[in-house]
Amino acid sequence: MKRIIFVFCVLLMLYSRTAWPADIDYNPKNYDYGDLASATLMTKAWNALENRDYPAVMAYTDRCLKMYSKEALQMQADLDTLPKGDPEHIASYWALNDVATSLFLQAEVYVKLNDFESAERIYNKLIKEYRFGQCWDPKGWFWQPAQAAKMWLKMFEEKNFTGEFSTAPSLVEDAGRALQQRKYEQAIDISDKCIQKYSSLAKKQQHDYDADHNIAEDQNGFRFYALNAVAEAHLMKGKALFYKGEKEKAMEEFLTIKEQYPSAYTHVRMADRQKVTRMVEYFLSGVE
Repeated sequence: MKRIIFVFCVLLMLYSRTAWPADIDYNPKNYDYGDLASATLMTKAWNALENRDYPAVMAYTDRCLKMYSKEALQMQADLDTLPKGDPEHIASYWALNDVATSLFLQAEVYVKLNDFESAERIYNKLIKEYRFGQCWDPKGWFWQPAQAAKMWLKMFEEKNFTGEFSTAPSLVEDAGRALQQRKYEQAIDISDKCIQKYSSLAKKQQHDYDADHNIAEDQNGFRFYALNAVAEAHLMKGKALFYKGEKEKAMEEFLTIKEQYPSAYTHVRMADRQKVTRMVEYFLSGVE
């Protein structure tokens, strides 16, 4: 009997070592799970991620996975295509959506801790088992965690990242946030970092896009992540310069988008993606 217990403990230790990085340790009893609804767990997990409380992220998402994975798998099995249309219809697949988001958040934690092997394992599980799950963005649209996972896996493959806040999409997000806060110099600086780091790959992706016009729409934001991000970085920089009163320099950034990155799309999470060049025309028209 003692031998059986010993073997079980060894197996448990090995499982824990492969499932969690060494610096993530949490006691599930130490957390308030509220009413245990998946939406509640997701709210708590997102807040924990924002506060970089990674053990809490794992606690809330692990509870969601344990409670709702079975129902999420059934919802996935009943679907042949991605649910679209009315947000209420998409939200009716709540278990699938929240389980997919839970996996995405766990992988995000591993990325931030530079445990890319664990992140890759979870991203692949997300894509394989919960590919039609969707996550609501407070800005007003749903986005697909599985598609974002594909983008990450491609960056892993190409090694076009160096850790937290250094990916092309995250740099664009940071630049946009600075622009919203009217921190124009900061927006320009972050945009320049994105442009310098990813412009070579963006030009290659523009060339690849031109060579294959039959690419599925849902790949635009992920297969061509550098193309989209660099174009948006030029857009952010152009806007910052425009708001600073440097309109000629702003025009140079906008023309760069039109001439070098005409196939780029706006942020990959947008429900109704538009070409960046259309946004440039809209901006120059004086409406914005």
